Amino acid sequence: GGVGAAGGAAEVILDVRYDGPDLHAVADLAGLSTEAFVRTHTAIAWRAAFGGFAPGFAYLVDARELDARNPDARGGEQRVHAEPRPLPTVPRLPSPRARVPAGTVGLADRFCAVYPGASPGGWQLIGTTDARLWDVDRSDPALLTPGTVVRFRDAGGSGGPGHPGADR
Repeated sequence: GGVGAAGGAAEVILDVRYDGPDLHAVADLAGLSTEAFVRTHTAIAWRAAFGGFAPGFAYLVDARELDARNPDARGGEQRVHAEPRPLPTVPRLPSPRARVPAGTVGLADRFCAVYPGASPGGWQLIGTTDARLWDVDRSDPALLTPGTVVRFRDAGGSGGPGHPGADR
C-alpha cells in the first residue's frame, strides 16, 4: 500500500486479497456476485471515523456517509452519492471467532476495519492485507488515524477460500 495526500487528508491504499471466509455470504447479502462486491468495496473511499477496540484498530465508514452528516467536512464541495452503491448493513457473527489473524479485513454494521493484531472478533471477514496497522517503531504507531481516507485495492486472489484464484 501507499500513503499520499488527498485534499489535505492523508490517504492510505491497502492491498487486499479478497479471500475471507465470509466473502461469499457478505456478497450475497449485498445482492452482488463476489466479483461485483470486490469492485464495490474497492471503489468506496473509506474514512477512519474513530479508533478503538485495540491499538491501531480504526473504524472505517463510507466517506459519503460522513459527508452527508457533516457538510463542513466536505469543504462545501458537492459529492455524487450514486456510485458506487453503498454496501448494506452487515450483521456481526452470532458468536465471535476465538482468533482473527492480524491484517484481516472485516465488516460489521456500517463499518469496515482491519484487525491490527490477532484477537477474538465477531466481524464478517472478507480479506487479508500485509499492511502493518500498528507499529511502535513508526513515528505515529497507528497507520490509520481519524480522518485518514482509506482505499482498498484488489491484490488478486479474490473469490474466497478455495476459489481457483485464491492466494494461499
